[in-house]
Amino acid sequence: MKQKSHKLTGVLGVVMLAIGAFCAALWPAADTSAIDIDIDTSDYGYGRYDITASGESTDGIPVSDSVTFYYLPAYAELEKDTSENRYYLNLFYSADDGSEDPQGEVASMEIRVYDKNGNEVAFSPMAVSPPTTRVELPFEAYGLEEGSYKIEVYAYNRDGNQIYIPYVFYVDFTPTPIPVPDTGGLFQNTNISKTDYLVTGLIIFGIVAVAGVVCIMRSDRRKSKTGNRRRK
Repeated sequence: MKQKSHKLTGVLGVVMLAIGAFCAALWPAADTSAIDIDIDTSDYGYGRYDITASGESTDGIPVSDSVTFYYLPAYAELEKDTSENRYYLNLFYSADDGSEDPQGEVASMEIRVYDKNGNEVAFSPMAVSPPTTRVELPFEAYGLEEGSYKIEVYAYNRDGNQIYIPYVFYVDFTPTPIPVPDTGGLFQNTNISKTDYLVTGLIIFGIVAVAGVVCIMRSDRRKSKTGNRRRK
């Protein structure tokens, strides 16, 4: 719990500094002052936190700002290898090292992946044990379709109980384009130009036309001879 308390203290400290800077920007320089704020984190745990700072300007105008954040036992960030189109998750958590008084709480994790229809994909769930901090999402290896996929990261303690709610985010997957085979024309890879094609076609057409005329003329001659023989 000490580490958890220290982590939360750090997060709250950063948030309060941001709020302090915001408030300082609202007040004229002459009236700007720093406010040291102590927050006891001993009673805080995982959850959603809303912090609001409000006040009035020197003109009596109300000013305020708020910050919302979640304190979770584990979260992940996406890493994409564009050279091989591979998708990875970098995991961040405070691991249970197995000692009697562990500094961290997370003894194991589970990653669940869902498609756009809410169906769990073939490689889900994925079990993760400390000290693992990086895992691959094998979208392409399983032939998944292009689209948005929901990722849920669950954390469990040494007793197997889930620690708070899962960290949830979405990943847009785009598969590697499949090369289309070059199935061009019969003479596509030869050195014959389009003009050659046209000239060759005209020559072939001319030969066929002449052959047709010759056949017709021969047929007419045969018919003429046959007719003369019958008359005799």
